[in-house]
Amino acid sequence: MTKDNLHATFALCAPADIWAARRRGLRPVACPAIAGLPPAHAAALALLPITDANETLRAFLREVAAREGAVPLPDAVAIFAADPFLHLGELTELLHDAGIEAVVNFPTVQLFDGPFGQTLERVDLGLDAEIKALGALAASGFRVHALAVNKAVSARLTGAGLVSQLRFSEGTPLSGAATAVVFDAGHSDDQGS
Repeated sequence: MTKDNLHATFALCAPADIWAARRRGLRPVACPAIAGLPPAHAAALALLPITDANETLRAFLREVAAREGAVPLPDAVAIFAADPFLHLGELTELLHDAGIEAVVNFPTVQLFDGPFGQTLERVDLGLDAEIKALGALAASGFRVHALAVNKAVSARLTGAGLVSQLRFSEGTPLSGAATAVVFDAGHSDDQGS
């Protein structure tokens, strides 16, 4: 990984806003689940069961594959890696067909703590499930930029071999685009608290 990629800034955006993110010097992470959501609240709303994040991703990947070059490719796509209905074999095939080489774990269960977060872990829908899916995608040859919300999560991701990590930035949504979150990339050693 080059130094430029190591400290790049990624933008979570609806597929329609890929070019807007690029024009602002950001690396777009397509997240079809946030399309149509208010930019200031899209990241939080994406955590709620108001849409099937991975089904909207699969539809986007099918469109990209069918239109061969007519749809701008993002630098990565956002997957809900803890989804109990995620079929990694199908997703891997769709990612390859669409020419996508990298993924980011968003929405992420890391944002749930307390009793609900503990319940997710107990029923195998927590961070361990995310790490397992991300590890499988990495083993399949995809670049995984793992979102880490704190140092403890960063250490767990690093222990699983996922060292290209993202953290939430202090950045604001892009004006005129449905970008909800800006991530700063770095090596696991660079993670803040």
